[in-house]
Amino acid sequence: MPLVTGPGYASSVAFSWLGNGEVFSNGNAVATFDATGRLTEVSFSDGQFYKMNGTHAEFGTDGILAWGRWTGNVSGLANIDGLLTVDETYDANQGLHYVVGMPTPVMPTVGTATYSLMGATLPTYVSGSQAPGVVTGGALVVGFSPGSTTVSLQNFSLQMPDRNYMLNGSTSTSTSLFTIFPSVAINGTPCSSCSSLANGFFAGASAERAGLSYHIQGGGEQVVGAAAFKK
Repeated sequence: MPLVTGPGYASSVAFSWLGNGEVFSNGNAVATFDATGRLTEVSFSDGQFYKMNGTHAEFGTDGILAWGRWTGNVSGLANIDGLLTVDETYDANQGLHYVVGMPTPVMPTVGTATYSLMGATLPTYVSGSQAPGVVTGGALVVGFSPGSTTVSLQNFSLQMPDRNYMLNGSTSTSTSLFTIFPSVAINGTPCSSCSSLANGFFAGASAERAGLSYHIQGGGEQVVGAAAFKK
């Protein structure tokens, strides 16, 4: 069943704006979906919002999470040191990437779990200089304990037309939301001058799913995308 319009969603979006990659995540968003469950507008609790007016490229949903990429025009407000206007038009090599779902209300407090890659948007260069790539692998390894959840992103791999990226990193969180600053390797070689950010959340009544969006910077390019994981 597709997700339905309403409040209380967690969402993470990644896109290019003014020539840079941006990632935003929020656990209390109002999400608007079309009849097939594609996200068409999202309003975050801090005042920022994004309205997609173009063409939907990739899309997937399992009734708990939905993920996709929009090309064409995206308008709204971004919250970077205050609310600033967004009015971007993306070509087929770019886009706004998203993952959205109802956040887990109470996180599990015991056990470990591995989340396998369930779906992903085609990662894009912010510059749009080449065709989109593909996510080729990756997992989340999660440890649950009272008051804290450890989240490890392992071997998250992207195949772009001209290079391979791999991300690895971990964090801990006391809520259903998490932020990781993974290390970056390009073509198998660690990149000390690169940086990356992955913002995500757990979804479902017992954290059955996880979604994240990401931004990679370094090696002369910036990459954005989104991915969904299943326990």
